[in-house]
Amino acid sequence: MGQLTNRKWWEAAAVRAIKTAAETALGLIGTNVIGITDVNWEAAISASALAALTSLLWNLKGLPEVDLAEPKAGPSEPKADPDDTAELPRHLGR
Repeated sequence: MGQLTNRKWWEAAAVRAIKTAAETALGLIGTNVIGITDVNWEAAISASALAALTSLLWNLKGLPEVDLAEPKAGPSEPKADPDDTAELPRHLGR
């Protein structure tokens, strides 16, 4: 759970949670409301908060935009020697 100490993860997770909360509120407000006083704000805020919390918990499994994978240890590929012309065709060699 290295993401809990990763600033980039928190920023990306917060953006997702805010978007999820906004989408939930829009869905609950709906189109049957004539005026702002007709909105059941308690239900809209409650459901939006629950959706944001669910989003944060769901994102604990990982976010594609934040790579938390540690670099793999292992042999690296040898770098090509710029002076090595053995692989070049005869007309490209020195």
